[in-house]
Amino acid sequence: MALWATQGCLNACCVLLLVLQVHESATSSEHEQRILLETIVSLLPSERNAVPCSFLFSLLRTAIILDTTVACRLDLETRIGMQLEQATLDDLLIPSFSYTGDTLFDVDIVQRIAVNFLQQDEGDDLQVSSPQTSKYWNLNGQLTIGIVQF
Repeated sequence: MALWATQGCLNACCVLLLVLQVHESATSSEHEQRILLETIVSLLPSERNAVPCSFLFSLLRTAIILDTTVACRLDLETRIGMQLEQATLDDLLIPSFSYTGDTLFDVDIVQRIAVNFLQQDEGDDLQVSSPQTSKYWNLNGQLTIGIVQF
């Protein structure tokens, strides 16, 4: 029953994304697109693994481009953090849209997602010295996952 409901919700989200693309091609305002995307995000099921991680990343990229509310983007980051183990390197390469020219990719977003991932088992208190997270932190207190260092 839950699987059917999840698939139904995912199908509805795909339909809404198609509507967003058609709506976009009809030169609709960015405000309407932003409202539509925020509605899609609010309708997503909150269960872990209910929505594919790559789909959440595509929603996050679109949310950044459309400059949705901070709450919407943080919600997506939290959802992604809940299932970060499914992410690919391509998913994590989120373009930076700041015009400071510091980096090509938004490292801050990836760091927030990684912290959400680490916090999912520990609650709200992230302790660098805890045995569960010590494998993710180096001696300088920098977050490391595999060979990627933040």
